[in-house]
Amino acid sequence: NLYRVLIKRQQGYSGLQYREATQNLGHYLESTLPYHYFVGFNALTKSEEVIIQELIAEQKAEILWDLDHSFFEDPFHSAGHFIRNYSKEWTFLRQDFKSQFSNYFLNPKKIEVINVSKNIDQAKAAAQIAIETYRATPSDTIALVLGDEGILQPLLSAISATEVPWNASMGYPLNDLGEANYFLTLFEVLKQANSEKVSVDLIRTLMENQLLTDYLEEKGIDLKKAIQEQKKYRSTTLSLKTVYGKSEAGALLFGPFDNIELFLKRMINLSENLAELAYKNNVSALSIYVSDRMVSLWKQILELHQSNPGMKTLIDVEEVFVSFLRKEKLDFAGDPFLGIQIMGVLESRVLDFDHVIVTHVNEGSLPFGKTPFSSIPFDVRKKYGLNTFIEQDHLYAYHFFRLLQRAKHISLLYNDVSDGLFSGEKSR
Repeated sequence: NLYRVLIKRQQGYSGLQYREATQNLGHYLESTLPYHYFVGFNALTKSEEVIIQELIAEQKAEILWDLDHSFFEDPFHSAGHFIRNYSKEWTFLRQDFKSQFSNYFLNPKKIEVINVSKNIDQAKAAAQIAIETYRATPSDTIALVLGDEGILQPLLSAISATEVPWNASMGYPLNDLGEANYFLTLFEVLKQANSEKVSVDLIRTLMENQLLTDYLEEKGIDLKKAIQEQKKYRSTTLSLKTVYGKSEAGALLFGPFDNIELFLKRMINLSENLAELAYKNNVSALSIYVSDRMVSLWKQILELHQSNPGMKTLIDVEEVFVSFLRKEKLDFAGDPFLGIQIMGVLESRVLDFDHVIVTHVNEGSLPFGKTPFSSIPFDVRKKYGLNTFIEQDHLYAYHFFRLLQRAKHISLLYNDVSDGLFSGEKSR
């Protein structure tokens, strides 16, 4: 079965790894171990609880909580929910929980709550506040925390237009970049290519990628000219075969294929040709980087298919490609100790800043509320002690208030415009 196969390969999904770690904890404790410190933990899984408690019981570990007294003492405050529970359940470890807690949250703070309409305006407003804060106090630490990471692109556009230094700790999804999306359009073209007629609008969308257009023109294929010709006859479709004729580049891009492996090798070849042209034309560093990543991504898909040939159709390949593309991220290189630090809520863990700017402080964003995060129904999760959206709210409350507890200046931005199911309500 799957369990035996994974164990034999020394591989495993996270649940299997936790299970094996817990079951083999006795062997681990018998070995000579360095002293362990668990720093800044909050919501622990059942396995993590067992492992940490056993290590502390054997006097081989210590856990350091990062929580303010006010959150712990208030029995209804969500930020202290998990640690209050541990203080009751871990009594046999004689942990002095309260001695580790800080008293910073009740210190004087400047807090401003700002209502901004729509995502783009919120990105611009957050960027403006961060820039003004840095220029006024460049020696202070500044965090710009995105409640919705979808505004990263307009935010970076607003900040990069100035000379203010910045660093983004989260990667930028490659599937949000036009340089990577032309393959998604190509899939749509190839689905229609079997009928020998392709929508002119699809070809026009494909030609929005300048690198691909330059590559085809270099090989003698002028799709723009072909589209103009079709306009004369008021035709909405285009015969690709008549356009590229016997061109090798055209066949590589649009031609039929005998099997999936040959198609994947064609995509690798196309990606390599585009990457080579990107270097040759000295295009932007971003385009060169994305072109190289596309080559790597197609090679990964080919390796997957060769080891497990489950893809049978073009739609199968598209689904796998989209799945791989979603995981690909553009990593930023910046100084984590200088300027404006841009991050998501989870990246802010165990970090403290003088000035904190948080976007999308709305119900449904921070916290998520009843947004479905599992296929397992609420009642089943509750019966078997699994986390529900309630625990998820407690988790994000901890991250949010912990980020604020040592800050001196806090700006909270929320969207006040209701749109569809989104109510525009401030976060509780």
